Amino acid sequence: MRTAHFQSLCVILLLAASTFAQPNPVPIIFKPLVPGAVTPGSTGFTLTVNGANFVPGAVVKWNGHTRSTRFVSSTKVQAKILASDVPTPGTASVTVLNPTPGHGTSNVGLFLVTNPTTSVSFTQNDMDGLVFDATGFASGDWDNDGNMDVTVVGDFGSGMLKSFLGNGDGTLQLVQTKMFGATEGGRMGVGDLNGEGIVDLAVPTDSGIAFFRGAGDGTFRSAASVISLPVKSIALADFNRDGILDLAANQGEAGVGIALGKGGFSFGPLVTYAPDSSPFDVVVGDFNRDGNLDFATCNGSANTVSVFLGNGDGTFESANNYATGSFAIRMDTGDLNGDGVLDLVVADEEDDSVSVLLGNGDGSFQPYQSYSTINGPVPVALADLNGDGILDLVTGLVFDTSEGGIGVNLGNGDGTFGPAHKLPKVLANSFTIADLNGDGHLDVVSQADDVGEPLTVLLQTSQ
Repeated sequence: MRTAHFQSLCVILLLAASTFAQPNPVPIIFKPLVPGAVTPGSTGFTLTVNGANFVPGAVVKWNGHTRSTRFVSSTKVQAKILASDVPTPGTASVTVLNPTPGHGTSNVGLFLVTNPTTSVSFTQNDMDGLVFDATGFASGDWDNDGNMDVTVVGDFGSGMLKSFLGNGDGTLQLVQTKMFGATEGGRMGVGDLNGEGIVDLAVPTDSGIAFFRGAGDGTFRSAASVISLPVKSIALADFNRDGILDLAANQGEAGVGIALGKGGFSFGPLVTYAPDSSPFDVVVGDFNRDGNLDFATCNGSANTVSVFLGNGDGTFESANNYATGSFAIRMDTGDLNGDGVLDLVVADEEDDSVSVLLGNGDGSFQPYQSYSTINGPVPVALADLNGDGILDLVTGLVFDTSEGGIGVNLGNGDGTFGPAHKLPKVLANSFTIADLNGDGHLDVVSQADDVGEPLTVLLQTSQ
């Protein structure tokens, strides 16, 4: 009888423990993967994924398929990639999945199976008839068919969302046009907000945030807007590690608001943090490698970036400010010199340059180094365009000049960059980078900040 009572008590305690178990956080991947590329036909290798919010039992997925994974720390996991994963050219989607409870899937890291080149070139394909004023792009495999898809938002009197399914050959097929409130422009938040395993969108608008629930077929459905302040850019991440994505919303002069997620499209109240000046963009990283997510902003006419170190509970320390070039308008983050520390790149619109701030690993940054780009860069992104496993700079220009377009500065792997290579003359207030034809070379999709300009696909050609 005592044995039976003891067993019953154990069952009750186990059930209670599982009920009140701390949920696992939503993981996040930082750029680049290590290595970031291999040549077709390579042997198997160990892939290192750096990021944050990893837990024991986390698994790396290669194009949706689980690979043998070793948990190293909350900021690093390693996976065994098979020779059969890399027989031919292509681009693999790498994600990290945490176990239940809570769990969640990370953002996508792109891995190139390609022959590296010493330069880049592109062919241009315009999609005519798109009367549109694009301000933000997102790309991913929205319908899980193995082809990269693209969603773009813009402002033509009222906000407009257009979704395109990729055909796998570098062309795109329009599948949705949806109207919403006028958009302020800037970075969209991309992530699974309601735990369905499908990507959702958070779009900045003049009156707040427009949320769009992914349908899993490449289309998006409107969800309730819950934040009523004008927003310029958005980042989604699990700042308090409760298994639910939170929101970092750049509100311009009002600062950056952090709203902790409650699940679905519901968020707690905004807690505002003051950067050096009115910010234009916001990015998320772990800049001091303590396992807690941080964020950074670039601050326009103040010519600075502000770095906010996280406490791991959804709160942040006061800003530390670092100088940049003139008019810091957009930014990105990644490890540029292979030291395991995140660095910052900032587009300096009035200097025709990009500021590079190398991280010290303790949350501080070295004085910026400036690299000339195309005239008046606005959007900036880090991606490996030539397949050598090193992050390169990609910048775009909004205004029409004889020297305008999209430019690429190839990375040297030590935190420095070569001279700018000008791509075909395409104006770009925003763009997205993806492998649209599955050849192992990353392509660029953009559209000018001007009504009536076509959506442009720049397909990379090997050298």
